[in-house]
Amino acid sequence: MIFVPSAKAGEELKGKLAEFGLDIPFYHSRLGTPFKRQELQKRFQGESLPAVDHIICTNAFGMGLDIPNVRLVIHWQQSASVEDLLQEFGRAGRDRKPSVSVIFHEGAGNSDTGRLKFMADKTV
Repeated sequence: MIFVPSAKAGEELKGKLAEFGLDIPFYHSRLGTPFKRQELQKRFQGESLPAVDHIICTNAFGMGLDIPNVRLVIHWQQSASVEDLLQEFGRAGRDRKPSVSVIFHEGAGNSDTGRLKFMADKTV
């Protein structure tokens, strides 16, 4: 699972991965109809075909999911809050087998800090 902070970041990541031949679906709130979102979720859970074993998603996707065999959770950018981070990395290793959670962030002069400040101000 690759968590992204926004639909814009997810679309950009999906496009970049496609340039490398990786067609990874992106789940977010504006993904067509509720049926389309539910179908992608079922494919990721192995309940519908063709199955999907990689997914890009916003934080909302992980809420309430209990998929036991997620081995890797990637946080493409810093999560908006500690609570979001906990929800995201909590998707990995639910079957108590080894799993990894990785956080990527931009270097000095990055936009992560500005985005996080914007989200914090909006929340407060």
